[in-house]
Amino acid sequence: MGTDVSTLTSADRSKYFNRFLKVMLTRTIAFTTPKLKSHAETLVTWIPGHKMYRDLYTTGRAIPGVYRPEKAKIMVIGKMLGKEEDRVRLHWAGPAGQFIYRVFKEKGINTDDVYCTNIIKFNPPFDINSIPKVWLNEASFFIEAEIKLVQPEYILIFGADALKALFGTRATLHRYAGRCLEYGGAKVMVVSNPADILRNPEKEPGFLGDIQVFANLSQGKDVAMGKCTYEALKTESELCAVVDKLLEEGADNFAMDCEWLGENPHERKAHLLTVQFCCKEGHAYVVVMQSDVSGIKFDPSPSRAAYHLRRLLCRPNVKISGHNFRADLKWLVAAGVDIRRQFSDNGFDTMLADHALQETIKHDLTSCTLRNTDKGRYDHEVVDLLADRNTRHADIPDNILWQYAADDADATFRLVKFYEMELWKAHVEYANAHDVDPDSINLRGKGVKCKEWIPTLWNLFFEIIMRVNLSIHEIEMEGFLTDRKRMTSMVESFAVVSAKLLERLRHKIGDPHFNVHSHPQSIMLLFGPPEYADVNGNIKMGLGLTPVKATGKRGELWSKLIRKGLVWKTEEHGWCSPDMGYRPSTTSEVCGILADQSDEAALIRDIRYVDQICNNFLRKPTNDPNTGEPVYLSGLLGLQAEDGRIRTCISQLTKTGRWKSSRPNLQNIPKGREGDLAAIFRTENMSEPPLRSCFMAAEGNVLIEADFKSAEMFTLAYIAGDDAMKADLSTLDEDGELVSLHSTMAVELFKLGITVGEFDKVRKGDSPEAHKFSGLRVAAKSVNFGIPYQRGGPAIAREVRREGVDCSDDDGQIWVDTWYARYRKNAEFIKKCKSAVYNPCYVDTPWGRRRRFSVTEDEGVMKGLERESSNFP
Repeated sequence: MGTDVSTLTSADRSKYFNRFLKVMLTRTIAFTTPKLKSHAETLVTWIPGHKMYRDLYTTGRAIPGVYRPEKAKIMVIGKMLGKEEDRVRLHWAGPAGQFIYRVFKEKGINTDDVYCTNIIKFNPPFDINSIPKVWLNEASFFIEAEIKLVQPEYILIFGADALKALFGTRATLHRYAGRCLEYGGAKVMVVSNPADILRNPEKEPGFLGDIQVFANLSQGKDVAMGKCTYEALKTESELCAVVDKLLEEGADNFAMDCEWLGENPHERKAHLLTVQFCCKEGHAYVVVMQSDVSGIKFDPSPSRAAYHLRRLLCRPNVKISGHNFRADLKWLVAAGVDIRRQFSDNGFDTMLADHALQETIKHDLTSCTLRNTDKGRYDHEVVDLLADRNTRHADIPDNILWQYAADDADATFRLVKFYEMELWKAHVEYANAHDVDPDSINLRGKGVKCKEWIPTLWNLFFEIIMRVNLSIHEIEMEGFLTDRKRMTSMVESFAVVSAKLLERLRHKIGDPHFNVHSHPQSIMLLFGPPEYADVNGNIKMGLGLTPVKATGKRGELWSKLIRKGLVWKTEEHGWCSPDMGYRPSTTSEVCGILADQSDEAALIRDIRYVDQICNNFLRKPTNDPNTGEPVYLSGLLGLQAEDGRIRTCISQLTKTGRWKSSRPNLQNIPKGREGDLAAIFRTENMSEPPLRSCFMAAEGNVLIEADFKSAEMFTLAYIAGDDAMKADLSTLDEDGELVSLHSTMAVELFKLGITVGEFDKVRKGDSPEAHKFSGLRVAAKSVNFGIPYQRGGPAIAREVRREGVDCSDDDGQIWVDTWYARYRKNAEFIKKCKSAVYNPCYVDTPWGRRRRFSVTEDEGVMKGLERESSNFP
């Protein structure tokens, strides 16, 4: 394996086809990819494709015999075989195959006429995430021959790798999902890989919707119902006639959408392209404000279009719906069509409704439309044009863009009906469970302050999720005024400090070319043997430290891997593991823990701190090719508008329902590490201005920073009904101020033998004990917050060690046990949340927001879901 088949002559290609047609059962593979040379000439089992035999899934055993290509109506193509498939020498024999067989049966797909295969017809002898390009080239020819043999009417592709083998390396799931394609005379659809769904069960609802679309296709049903009709309104007389007609008909329910050019209306060259609305399924109106392609502008002016849109839309009882409509709303308000109240008080956002009903799936308009309507996918032409990175919405030909715009509005109009019905259905289920009339607990539109909150999704959606849009809109439009001169100075000073730190590190280790951003080089410096040769034969220095944990989202502790025998240390190469399956982490957290053992680790930690600020907020400028002047394209300076303000985008689509800020993230401007950064700058004889100091109040205004004290702790105590924690949170000191729970726990955990008041008095003083007590309080805070968010004892101990408190992993577990013993009701509540993952497979908040879980056999996944269920409420 390793021949680039695309370079072969037609005669040689025929030889490759003949290889496949002989249905080879074993063959030797010579890997030519440099990283895989250690596996050259490895013998693997080549397994030909075959029909999906029911015995394999009903009894766990396959009927003895020869499995080979044969004609079938449906052909499914995956990525490659796993260990279970290799063991029984059949495709789709493992958990993913069992899963897809069950799904096919549920969706009415005849599994007796399904042929299953994979792009790579063997189980690689090492872990691999993506298929090497040279393999993909050869596999493409094999799969082409296989399709000719099977002659399927329909092909279902699982995952991006299989898609690329058939449709080229630039093919993506985003571009082709939901589309009916053609290959070799067969109708083709692509969906996510079932193995990915098993690893991420929260994606299952979306996956099931995609399989239903394919089931409809294979059963002869039309999966694309066609595009809607529309009227393009380019003049005042055309728009006025439509508005008059709709007003006469009493139309008051509109699904809306906009197309525009630019990031936000405050930009000088930004402008609206179209405003489209739909008030009847299958038909939409597109108001053409401006076309950059044909040069058309609304006649006589866009302001006259805004006037007539106000006549139609700015009426008290009008209901405005949209998909992620707040993005469109800012353009409409800027254009003079202020329908904020019609949206927040009476309207509907289909993206937010989809999230409320199922918080873990994709919420884009295309995905929602395919799952929940019979409209099918209508954006093929636009997606294909936008695949060229130089093409913008404004460059799309008028007839294509206007049709797409109309279909967006039509799709949204259809979705509103579906989601309203689903939300009301959940509302009725709650009412029936509590033996009350659904209308009696419907808070929508009551206009009075209710005495009791009724936690249904219906009430949550209309009374909180929708109404808060006005506040978010104001945040996004107002933005933060920032000091450009100060930010420019900070970019320069942080770059200087970073360079000085790197120079000191290189001088200390005697390597002028050391790349601190190279993970392999950092690993070898921190954990390598005292002397080792690099790839060029140069002798380098290793510190021989013991790693703290492995890489990964929730990296395993290195000590645990040692006990399991999964990693070991050698004098020649340092730390090793099978096929480098485990690699030591070199994050700032790890380097902070190792800082006491090594000055080099402390320097790497400091570089990581500084560079994190630079990468996220203080990016260096690039020079304008024409003028040579510095231009900021990213970071805070790159996002500062001409009015000096930085505007963020707020999302309500997290799994927990919390807000999320992006472009840029203004919710997480670093503050907790300001002391560390100040110390780093002092070492370099420089003063470090806090990053938050670049935000300023406009003239005549002030900035106010407000925060809740122990908000999460109060919430946990009251939800769990833990009187012990309530008492600790409500204790007052001699000045009548609330005593910090973290101080209380510090005294309790570390057995200090003093009162909390005495502890705080010492901590706030100037004595040598003050620094120690401050560290103990931070350690107690790590425990208080770590346990509800399900951090284990060793992880908490690592966090505490970062604060300079000497402790062991066993100490961390003792603290966890002590916390649970003190707050028994909290312990019961957390245990209840964990069990809810398995039954009833969801957890609710007191407001009615729900986090749903899909049970899987993967123990690691389930442990992760247990953690999520504990911290969700």
